[in-house]
Order: sequence, then C-alpha cells, then structure tokens
Amino acid sequence: MNIDEIKQNFAKNIIRLRKSHHLNQTELGEELHYSSKAISKWENGETIPDIDGLSAIADYFDVTIDELISDSKAVNRSFTIRNRFYITLSSCLLPYLIALVIFTFLFVKGINLSYVAFAFGGIASAITGIVLTRIWYSRRAVFAFITYLVVASIITIILMLNFSYWWLVLTIGVVTELILFVFFKIHFPSQDKNLQIKK
Repeated sequence: MNIDEIKQNFAKNIIRLRKSHHLNQTELGEELHYSSKAISKWENGETIPDIDGLSAIADYFDVTIDELISDSKAVNRSFTIRNRFYITLSSCLLPYLIALVIFTFLFVKGINLSYVAFAFGGIASAITGIVLTRIWYSRRAVFAFITYLVVASIITIILMLNFSYWWLVLTIGVVTELILFVFFKIHFPSQDKNLQIKK
C-alpha cells in the first residue's frame, strides 16, 4: 500500500466509524481533541494523523490501526452495537433485581419503607446507564440516562417522605425507564449495521 491508498482507506473508514457513532465532524473532533478542520481533511483523503493520533482513534473506536488504514473487512468486533444495547439494558435492570431481593428481605422482617429499595435501585440503574453509554456511545446518548437519573432521584425523595401512593410513583419510574430504552433503541436503530465496514 502506498501513502495515497492509506489516506483513501482511512478516509472511508473514519467516515463510517464517525457515522456509526452518530457524531458530526465537530463532535468527533471534540472527542479526539482535534479541530473539525482536521477531521474534514482526513475524510477528504488529504491528510492522515501521525502514529499517536492513529493509536488514539483506534482506541476510541475499539479497532486496530491496521483496520483504520486498510481496505478491509474491518471493524467486525464481538461487541457489536446490538450486543452493547442488550448489555446496557441487562446492566440497568440488575439494580432492580437486587432491589427486589432487598425489598423482600426487609418486607419479611417487617421493616417500614422497604419499598424505598426500588427507588435506590432506580438511581443505581440510571448511574449504570450513564457510565455504559458514556463508554460506548456519544455524549448525546448519555443525556437520556441523566434525565432518568433526575426522575429516579425525585421518586426517591418522594418515597423518603413516605408518600402514600408509593406504588403509583414506582410504576411511573419503571414505565419511564421502559420508555427510555424504547427511545434509545429507536434513536440508534442502525448502529449495529454501520459498525461493519465493507469492501
């Protein structure tokens, strides 16, 4: 491969990777600490980053440098976006499962406000979602879970005040999270397809 072929391959691959993460050139530049002008030059095949830059980009997109500069089958990872969605979903539901165990234990012991365990489960679920989306998705995706964290925190405060319709508040919390995941799945419908860069 000569340098021109490398530039063209890199241009094609960086465009597809950027789009698969639903980032524009400015947002990608902010993530990688480059100007949008530099990103534009890469995507036009005019320039290519130095080895340190390529290494940082490869780390960010979870690919190898070879996959970035090759006209490859590239970017076919075991962790596809689809898997990441279901891992995120499962991880966010786990705090509720733990909360159910705690609730059952406290309820059997006759401890008042045992249902508050679900509210703290909601906060833990939201924080888990924020962490995973920040690692695997763009900053815009994190906002959805920050919104849910606010909702979960309000629910917790209400329950700590011994709100008499606690079951209604908890139902609202669970429905909010389900709506969040439906929104998230719809908002990022094609990421799993875009992750594969074809010849």
